[in-house]
Amino acid sequence: MSRRLILKYENYLASVGDSNRDGDFTPTTGQIIRRMLQQVKVISILITYIWRYNQPGSTDEQLLTAQRLQYYFRHTVPDPQWDKNPEVKRLFPGVTEPPVLEDLMGAELGEGIPGEVLSTVFAHPINYEFPIFEKIAIEHKMVSFEIDTGIFNGWITDPDPNSPHMLTVVIAFPPRPALGDATVTNTELENWINDRSLNKFMSDNPYIPTCSS
Repeated sequence: MSRRLILKYENYLASVGDSNRDGDFTPTTGQIIRRMLQQVKVISILITYIWRYNQPGSTDEQLLTAQRLQYYFRHTVPDPQWDKNPEVKRLFPGVTEPPVLEDLMGAELGEGIPGEVLSTVFAHPINYEFPIFEKIAIEHKMVSFEIDTGIFNGWITDPDPNSPHMLTVVIAFPPRPALGDATVTNTELENWINDRSLNKFMSDNPYIPTCSS
């Protein structure tokens, strides 16, 4: 989702105020937009967490969480050799099925290893909704996920005609720019990871990806 479009939606939500937040039995346009933007923000924060904490100086928990996240985002389909991979055994002890991104996207806070990952990143979710995408939609192949490492803004698209899925979420997962004042700093990464504003859905720094819509 482009930054211009997110800003447009932010302005719309500000104009309708609290009347379109949770509380109505029938979802309003404002509620639908807010939910969509929260998905954008949560995924962006997860990727930002990888950028910030998969580096020297992180605590053991931060480093483990960042490395688990990195594995999830690198595996939208199962690794056929996952059970022979020592990295999987280290990051995901005791798993009986290959870890994939869908596990993370459909997890409740604290539910298994993917839920533990989310709970570490979002210790204080403040009304953010989990799972990120409804598990039933994932299980019934209504949504699939793809990673694009060459973009900073993701989108939702119709799937390939031969795909069983109804929608494909394309997630922006670019390489982290070199840290610095001209690109992005660790402080800016931390500020975005810790941002829990209900009305702010993208980082002020354009190098931090908006991920999907």
